Amino acid sequence: MAILFVPALYTYFGLTGPAKPVFVVVLPALVAWFLVLSAAFRLRLLDRILGLDSLGPAVSEGGVADEGRAGARRLRTTRM
Repeated sequence: MAILFVPALYTYFGLTGPAKPVFVVVLPALVAWFLVLSAAFRLRLLDRILGLDSLGPAVSEGGVADEGRAGARRLRTTRM
């Protein structure tokens, strides 16, 4: 990324320098895309659209439904 802002480097690699449309159009679009994706993940929009939120308790990384600390304690004692 720094190559695009150092004239000696971007000319050496045969690249063009950053143009004004990049700063005017692309960077605001990138920020807007980040905000939209962040909101979608935070609000679990894809889960709601696909109907995944009504399937029951979430499955944790270990493959066991989240039951809180008691369930995790029970799981640890049964595996040992």
